Amino acid sequence: MACAGEGKFTGKDPAALPTLVVRFSGSGWLLAFHCGVGKFAYDHLRVDHPRLRFGGQSGGSLISSALTAGQSFKTLLYVRQVFLRTCRAD
Repeated sequence: MACAGEGKFTGKDPAALPTLVVRFSGSGWLLAFHCGVGKFAYDHLRVDHPRLRFGGQSGGSLISSALTAGQSFKTLLYVRQVFLRTCRAD
């Protein structure tokens, strides 16, 4: 009798692993929440793994680009704060 999952994802063949795609939606001024998720992913996942992909739209594309390029999330939050101050001043 075969066990459930037998022969799947044994770690011996990296090509057998499924591709994980993480997509970030458009976030508007809630970009800080996406930054938190992106920073967690950067700190705890191997973001350069060939089976891990990132994508997004609008503010989410900023996060996926930062993850892919290894950019600082502190910089993204700083730019967000500058934009908020500029918008409030107008």
